[in-house]
Amino acid sequence: MSRWFCVKESVEPAVSMLAFVAGGLVKANNPALIEPATPVAKGLLETIESGASREAVNALLKEVVSTLLEKVDKPEVQLAVKAALSKVSYNADSGDMPDIDLPLIRSLTTGFLEGLTA
Repeated sequence: MSRWFCVKESVEPAVSMLAFVAGGLVKANNPALIEPATPVAKGLLETIESGASREAVNALLKEVVSTLLEKVDKPEVQLAVKAALSKVSYNADSGDMPDIDLPLIRSLTTGFLEGLTA
C-alpha cells in the first residue's frame, strides 16, 4: 500500500535486509572478523549519531568497505556485501563512492551489524 501514498518508496528496509544477510555470511564464513568488525560498525553508527558531516561519513564508509572486502576470502560473501552496497548505488569494484544519504548508511550498517552478531 505504501506505493499508493508515497511519492518515492523507501529502499532502507531492502538495504537493511541485504546487509543483514551479508553480515550473517561474514559471521558464518569468516568468524575471525566478528571481533574486529563489530566495533568498527558501531563506531560508524556513533559517527552518524554524533552529527558528523555526510562527506565524512561517506569517506569512512568507503574505507570500512574496502577493508572488509580485502579481509573476506569467499567470493559468495563478497558478492553478498556487494549486493547490499549496490542497493545504495555503490559499486565496490570501482573506486567511485557515491554521496550516500546518512539514513541509508545507518540502515546498511545496522543491518550488517545485526547479521554479524545474530
